[in-house]
Amino acid sequence: MIDAQIHREIEQLLFREARLLDERQFDLWLELWTMDCRYRVPVRRNIAAKPGDGIIPVDNELDNDDGVALIDENKMLLYARVMRLKTGKAWCENPPSRSRRFVSNVEIEASETDGRYKVYSNLLHFRSRRETEENLFSSQRRDLIVKEGENLLIKERLVILDSNVLNAPYAVMLGEPK
Repeated sequence: MIDAQIHREIEQLLFREARLLDERQFDLWLELWTMDCRYRVPVRRNIAAKPGDGIIPVDNELDNDDGVALIDENKMLLYARVMRLKTGKAWCENPPSRSRRFVSNVEIEASETDGRYKVYSNLLHFRSRRETEENLFSSQRRDLIVKEGENLLIKERLVILDSNVLNAPYAVMLGEPK
């Protein structure tokens, strides 16, 4: 069982992350991640069940760690994305997107190691750009949150998109500042 105070702190971390991204405070967003973080958005495949297969688990639809991913990045690559935005030459964000992220259904499990938490949440991301471009993305996120000193930080994130085709420019990924 997770202590109510830790649950609240982790929820507040996720809510703060959403706000920082929506407000385009990408430098502060980067501070929420460990130095050895990994951020992954695997490709989701459609798998037809054959008679007798039963229910196909969601994880079977995801490319594994060695497969193709829409995003598979570490802190250095996330930092490079933020630096590119600052150049003003990131065409996909000129003019910048208007975003709103809704984080819900936060569920937390203690890991076998103290100070590590498996966190599940849902994300609904609305994005608007220019006069007519609007996108809505929904996903599940599976995070590993760790305690470093007094801070809770995101060490790993797996984003499981509910769609296997993104009807938006590549630049628009959930929870990341492209």
